[in-house]
Amino acid sequence: MKSLFFTLLLVLLTFSGFAQKIAVKDNLITVDKQPYAHIEAGEIYLINHSNLFYIKSLQNKPLFVVKEMGLNDPTAGFLSYLQFIFLDSKLVVEVPNGIPLRFMTAARQVYAARLLKNGELDPQAV
Repeated sequence: MKSLFFTLLLVLLTFSGFAQKIAVKDNLITVDKQPYAHIEAGEIYLINHSNLFYIKSLQNKPLFVVKEMGLNDPTAGFLSYLQFIFLDSKLVVEVPNGIPLRFMTAARQVYAARLLKNGELDPQAV
């Protein structure tokens, strides 16, 4: 669990890498025009920043949920973070987030975390 958290945190903070072209069309995430995963929007609430996206394998098997969460801290103001909720293991990982979660940003976050391999959840990454 610690390795997953630190991996997600490192990847989300750096966002560097090798400029792969990530696109979302018809709920399919593609990386360099190759299918990567399916993404489906759940509830999207623009007022309280609690967007929800379901990530599925290339065979449409539900893998995990990316949920944007936020809270108002009296001293720091509004804080935003992401919850990655893995459906099989019920593992929940939270990472800081500074940008609103939409289809493209969710797709980029999922790819940057390197959680998928050959269209399935990589057990070593989790």
